[in-house]
Amino acid sequence: MTVQAPYDVLVVGAGHNGLVAATVLARAGRRVLVLERRSIVGGAAVTEEFHPGFRGSPGASLCGLLRPEIVQELALVPRGLQLLPLDPEVVALGEDGKVLRLWRDPARAAQEIGAFSPRDAAAFPRFRSLLVSLASVADPLLDQAPPEVSDWRWADQLRLARRGLTLRRMGKDAMYASIRMVPMSLRAFLGEWFETDLLRATLAVDALVGTFRGPYSPETAFGLLHHYAPAVHGAAWSVVRGGMGRLAALLAAASLAGCGSGYFGGSEDKVPLKGERISVLSLDTTLKPDKRIPDVEVRLPRPYRTADWPQPGGGRPGRA
Repeated sequence: MTVQAPYDVLVVGAGHNGLVAATVLARAGRRVLVLERRSIVGGAAVTEEFHPGFRGSPGASLCGLLRPEIVQELALVPRGLQLLPLDPEVVALGEDGKVLRLWRDPARAAQEIGAFSPRDAAAFPRFRSLLVSLASVADPLLDQAPPEVSDWRWADQLRLARRGLTLRRMGKDAMYASIRMVPMSLRAFLGEWFETDLLRATLAVDALVGTFRGPYSPETAFGLLHHYAPAVHGAAWSVVRGGMGRLAALLAAASLAGCGSGYFGGSEDKVPLKGERISVLSLDTTLKPDKRIPDVEVRLPRPYRTADWPQPGGGRPGRA
């Protein structure tokens, strides 16, 4: 099938990032086309049946780095998003039946660690506080476009200087620790803080997820900031009620609400719905650009609210 339409933006992949980008662009007045090969949306954030009667999240299983600005702007909570924080955050099984539970409350976690090492128990609250503080320095960068390396700009330098000033205000110890931490391996960094192997292994796992590297590899200590990033906003790593596919469905609903309809099906025998501002094509659908319409004015449809829906642009509570 060949599509000829005056689209302003093409988003390749209807993963969670693609859906958010398409929604924000469409709300800004752009006509967006989302391309997706699979018959479902969500990318890594999906829930699928891996055995008859059993469903799970084969990709991402936890939600922790979803930006609070996105949750608020796309009204994901009113649409039905429910996050269940992990507590304890991890349960580690050691030798001889020993169990280590790291609770969200640092004091409670320290008490648990005390059964293994009083020294580690005393160090853990300071360790966690430092990493949350360092994560808060880097956190605003996630909402900004990366600086252009080949095009030096004052605006980019100013943003980075502000981050450096924030770090400087935390004191020399924090600044020294951040500089040392970046090139260090997890083994070296955690070895300076703790003596219990089970604790060090437990903390190392979260820092290594998705890196395809080992704890002896240089620069792996920086991955610890990834684990403590949710705490910057008072959040925690959580399970999505209904599975990660529930989050993808809510993002898809948000992308369609107020932006017209779209085609999310993967079957060729289904008739695609005509979208007003955002569309989704699946499988091997190809696009053919029309060079005659690069300057066509984008006309936005008037918003329409269905009175039967309790939530503007969404379904009934608890449904995607």
